[in-house]
Amino acid sequence: MNNATINRTRSFKGTRILCWTIFLVLTVSSYAQVIHDESNHIKYYHGNPHYWQYKGQPVLLLGATNNDNLFQSENMVEELDNMKAAGGNYIRNTMSSRDRGDVQPFLLLPDGKYDLNQWEPDYWQKLERLLKETYKRDIIVQIELWDPHDIYGSRWARHYWNPDNNINYGVDGVTLKSTYGEDAMTNIHDFFFTVPALHDDQVVLYHQRRFVEKVLSYTLDYPNVLYCITNEIHPNTLPEWGWYWSRFIKAYACLKGRTPLVTEMFWDPEMRGMPHRAVLDRPDIYDYFEASQNSSSVHGRHNWEKSVWLYEQMERNGIQPINHVKIYGIHEAPDGPEDHDALARFWRNILAGAASSRFHRPGGGVGLTEITAKHLISARMLMEEHDIFGAAPDMHHSLLSNRLNNEAFCNYKDGESYIVYFPYGGNVSLDLSKQPGRFLVKWLHAETAQWISTTETNGDQIIDISCPVGQHTIVLVKKVQE
Repeated sequence: MNNATINRTRSFKGTRILCWTIFLVLTVSSYAQVIHDESNHIKYYHGNPHYWQYKGQPVLLLGATNNDNLFQSENMVEELDNMKAAGGNYIRNTMSSRDRGDVQPFLLLPDGKYDLNQWEPDYWQKLERLLKETYKRDIIVQIELWDPHDIYGSRWARHYWNPDNNINYGVDGVTLKSTYGEDAMTNIHDFFFTVPALHDDQVVLYHQRRFVEKVLSYTLDYPNVLYCITNEIHPNTLPEWGWYWSRFIKAYACLKGRTPLVTEMFWDPEMRGMPHRAVLDRPDIYDYFEASQNSSSVHGRHNWEKSVWLYEQMERNGIQPINHVKIYGIHEAPDGPEDHDALARFWRNILAGAASSRFHRPGGGVGLTEITAKHLISARMLMEEHDIFGAAPDMHHSLLSNRLNNEAFCNYKDGESYIVYFPYGGNVSLDLSKQPGRFLVKWLHAETAQWISTTETNGDQIIDISCPVGQHTIVLVKKVQE
């Protein structure tokens, strides 16, 4: 090869490298611009703030996964794909490390203690991978920063926050103790009192802040993230804990030009109870309401009544969307298959105007199974026919008559479409007496994700509707467009 050929080859290679460099820069720049464009971020739906919108479009958040801290799962991508295939677009991710095989956020030294000033890279790489994979699939991630179950009981003895287990502080310099009682429900844990308004433990708080800042350094770059401060914070923890972290997250994000949406999750199945007032009465601090505990031990009509009570509270207090990142149910149903309550709660949430509904992991819920996948698919089929974002719950069953307790629940867009859910089957009457015209009557069986019958009826009357099959059946009554 002569010198001229060599020079031409080098020139071609140099040009090709330059072109690829420009292409990559433009691609990365375009990708970053899409992510950082706040109009694409999850936020209140401008047409109805009871719901979310993402990338400018309203979204109903539905999901089911088999792990709470999905970023730690080896089969994370497979589970995301399976959920997405069923119509899921919503996961819960605790920043937890308590399961066998989980990676810890801090570096473990050869002497068996942690250095809270050094990060364990693998933990954070797993978080970033989750964020990238969910973003690619338009899946919303609800991050929980703190999980009390990580440190309650015997887990505290080996936890990195325990003064005995790190090189950064000892019991003499902080408010944390080496041991706490085994009963997580009654003992107060000082970890949740470090903030200035409570114990003002500046040593531990320094490291807590570093951890939250590290999480935010990843999550704030993505538009598909919601924030929940604590999983099931117990009523014995004062609300100043959550208030502090919400303000901290928002102040940190403001410096980065972001507007995060934050809530707190209290451990109390009574939605009208005082702990939840710390969220409901503070729209200046919290942006949405996490109602998971409404399904922890609340059944049937009581589950519905508390849901619609919350719906009314949102309108009064200015905290609009209601999320259910956990639907409990397994081993809890008093009168039927053990997963029946979880499935019924999923539908009641949707019809009661909730912004999200997600099946909790196995152990407390049913997770992602063939059955729950059918219900996710059914919900998406129904929402293609019914404008849930322009509809409202029939809160006090004013449109239904001849109804037994827990027999049927209705969501409607007046004069256009009505959906009625039957947990166990049944017969009720639907008031269309003020609605002229013809209506389609379509039955969806959520157990099989199939439309099973379609008829027509006249409006201007009260119509009788009777389930053609058994449990988990939904009827869509929709006006025929002339």
